[in-house]
Formats: sequence, structure tokens, C-alpha cells
Amino acid sequence: MTKYIAVLDVGTTSVRCFVYDEKFTILSTSAKEIENLVPQHGYHEIDPEVLVNTCIDVIKSAVTSAKVSYSDIVLGISTLRASFTTWNTNTGKTYHNIITWKDIRADDIVKKWNNSYSFSGIHLGSNFLYCFTRSQKFLAGSVIKLTNPQVVPKLLWCLQNNKQLQDSLRKNEASFGTVDAFLLYRLRRGTSSDKVETVMDVTNAIATGLYDPFTMSWAGWAINLFKIERKLLPKVVDNSHDFGFTHPSVFGAPVKISTIIADQSASMFGHCCFNKGDAKITLGTGTFFCINTAYKIHASIHGLYPQISYSIRDLGTVFDVEGSSNNTANVILWGMQIGLYNDPQETSGMAESVTDTDGVYFVPAFGGLSAPINDPYAGSGFIGIKSSTTKNHMTRAILESIVFRVVQLINASFKETNYKVENLRADGGVSKNDFVLQTLADVCQVTVERSDPETTSLGVAHLCAYNMNKVTIEELQNQYTALKVFKPKIENREKILDAFDQWEKAVDRFKVWYQN
Repeated sequence: MTKYIAVLDVGTTSVRCFVYDEKFTILSTSAKEIENLVPQHGYHEIDPEVLVNTCIDVIKSAVTSAKVSYSDIVLGISTLRASFTTWNTNTGKTYHNIITWKDIRADDIVKKWNNSYSFSGIHLGSNFLYCFTRSQKFLAGSVIKLTNPQVVPKLLWCLQNNKQLQDSLRKNEASFGTVDAFLLYRLRRGTSSDKVETVMDVTNAIATGLYDPFTMSWAGWAINLFKIERKLLPKVVDNSHDFGFTHPSVFGAPVKISTIIADQSASMFGHCCFNKGDAKITLGTGTFFCINTAYKIHASIHGLYPQISYSIRDLGTVFDVEGSSNNTANVILWGMQIGLYNDPQETSGMAESVTDTDGVYFVPAFGGLSAPINDPYAGSGFIGIKSSTTKNHMTRAILESIVFRVVQLINASFKETNYKVENLRADGGVSKNDFVLQTLADVCQVTVERSDPETTSLGVAHLCAYNMNKVTIEELQNQYTALKVFKPKIENREKILDAFDQWEKAVDRFKVWYQN
């Protein structure tokens, strides 16, 4: 019987592995940084060979440190989303580096399609059909557009510009996959020349922009519109799928792969957000707010995205709606780089040392502002600086800006879903900041719970145990405990809401700052 679970957590800048025992106690960890390549402006890539070797190395290191045998473990994997590569199905050789979600090389393609008659026709037709049917699918179609973080425009760019890929596609030798699909392919193939089927987990597939959650299949309209050949697209599977074993050449013995799931979906599972209306927020490099919509797919008009929380045996497919902000931890690190403080851990105390920002506001728009503002041309900056302004005021302004972007996401989701969230579970590095979580509780008047900082990997471990019939959903819910609870303080709400209103006026000043 399997006694241990090894969880591989693949992020944009690092790869980590955690070995858990049957009680979900971490026995060992291992981590390595991943170099992000920027060969030219707007390009953001990861060397696929380096990624595969790094993943194998951290697993080996964690298993060795835990002093367990490969025959006693199963492997679960979570990955970053919307990052992909293509490769030859005969040789396994990639045609280009992994192109990450941060890459904007296809910006011209994004603009061309969004301004096209084709998209205008889709919007008009969908809006007309929605008026008669009130179908959420047609509501989604009425506002659909391409964005740079999506896979679609960058895959189109590759199909237009990569001759090797074009030639192999004609010979039926090309395969496409997000990071989860590529890693699974390489782990199952190892150093052999075996033919391995390419499969993609459904929580990663939906983040490509090519997968239709309403039909739970590759979107025929998108494939036809963008002229993408179906033979390039992999088989999509649920999170309880039989993913097989790693090839013996990888670890010296085959290891069962129990599950694969996207990072934010793993976080939802780790937070035990299993019921309709359950919500979590991940405050990492960026912010991801997700609210469980159960078996209902939510179509947003404010730039929120319907995602799949998980798709597992017995329970089927559970959806959520997600809003994100690209600037969270990176904004705090930037504040350190310009000399506002020496360590991010100082920021909470600095913010609390002053009663307000002294009229200073910060707009965190490195790379624009996402939902619900949806302005890729917004600029960043402080406004309201005066002779009395101190580093403490500026630091508080930075932290408040992070909270206010979260508030915008939450308000948009509340308006569209009519769900009443009473508890918000938080994880990610910035969730360690007491000022941020207390301010969030005050302005939203909800209880904010700081969860295990490794909630994503814990969610994968939970899912592995569930797939092995070692735990039930009810048992996982009963096991959840918050590390710290932040209750809303009604006496602070009016003051912080006034600050939020002023901050939104500041945001208006920075909109379309870089518009040509």
C-alpha cells in the first residue's frame, strides 16, 4: 500500500517538491529556481529541457531527504497555467521554448482579432441570441476577446512563424501541450523511444482559451475561426484520470502518477472550498480570487473568467469564477528595491505606525490593470505626495493598493454572482502580512482566514488521497484549520471605504497612460 505522496509544484520562477505522509504532514521539501528567459522585449520563456531536469532533480532530492522508497510513493503534480510548448511526437524534441503566460509577442495578433469584423459579428450574434435565450454561453460570447496571457494568440504566432512546427504538423508528427501535458509526456516517456499519448488536465485546458466549458470539449467555433488543426490538440482528461506511471528510466522504478491539476484549482482544493459560494484568495506574485459556483458556469461581463475548480470521480465537474491582478508581491519587492524598506516583513508594522496614507495613493499597474478595469495601457505611480509624506505613508499606500485591487475583484464577483461570502480563505506569500488581511476584512466586512502557506501543494496531496480512496471530501472539510483569523472591525470601515473611493479616483488618472 502507498504510504507517501510526493507533490511536484511547478511555478513560473521555481519548482518545489513536498513529501507528505498519510496524515498530510510534510516530511521533506526540495526547491530550485527556474531561469526565466527574455531573449527580446516582450518574450518570456522557459527552457523545456531545463524544466524537465529541474522537476526530476527536486523530486529525487525530496524523496531522498524523506528517506522513503519510490515504491512507497505516488506522485501528484500542479503547474502554472497558460504556458505551453510544441514537440515532435516521434522524438520528443521541442520546436521552441516554453512560452509563458507573461509573454506578449502576439500582441499584434490580439489587437487584430479584437478589432476584426469576425469578433464584431460574434459579439452581435451572441448578444442577439442571449436576448432571446438568456443562455450564459451566449452572454460569454457577447464580450469574448483575446488577451495576451491566453495561449491562443501565442499558439497562432508559433503556427505562423515556426517552420519546423509547420512541417511536422503536415506530417502528423506535432503535438501541443501546456506545461502539465508536456511534463506528463516526458515523465512517462523517460529516455525511451516509446510512443506516449499526449493528455491535458481539464483545469489547464480551460485556461488556454480554446476549451469550451459549456460543452466540455475543444471549442469548435474557435478551432474553425483560428484555423487550428484538431490533430494538434491533445486529449483532455479529468483529475481522477489514470495518468499511468513514470518511465523506469526516470527514477529507477516506475512511480504512479495519481493526479495533475492547475495551481489555482489545487489551491481551491487545499482550501477545502467545496461548497457553492466558498471563496479563496491567493496573494502571490499576482492575486487570484476564486469563488465556487458549483455546477453552474458563470459568464462575466467584467472580465472575470469561468474556470474549473476540479473534475473528479463521483462529484463530476465543479466550476468557479476567477478574477486576477498581476501585481501583488512584485509591487512589494519593487518598494524594497527603491529603498522604502529593507525587508518585506517590515511593511505591516510600517503601515500600522501611521493612521492613514496622508493623502498618498499608489496605483499598481505594472503591465496594466486587469479585471474589472481591463486597461492594458494603465500606468503605475504615486499621486498626492507632499512635503509631509514619509516612507511609512508610501508603504501603507502600496499595501492599501493591493487590498483595493482585491476589493474590486470581490465587488465585481458579488455583483455578478449574488453570492454572499462570509469567510475568505487566503494563502500566498503576501497573506503573511497582517495589515493586508485585516484591511481586507475591514473593507469587505468578511472574516478573512490565513490558511496553510503551502495550500496549493496540500490541495494536490488531498486530491491524491481522494483518488486513492483514502479520504472523503467531508473528512477533508473537517480537517481544515486556519492559522489566524481576521475579524472585520466595523469602526474602521467608513475610513477605509473613503480611502478606497479616493484611490479609485487616482486610478482614473492613470488609465490609458500608454495609449498610442
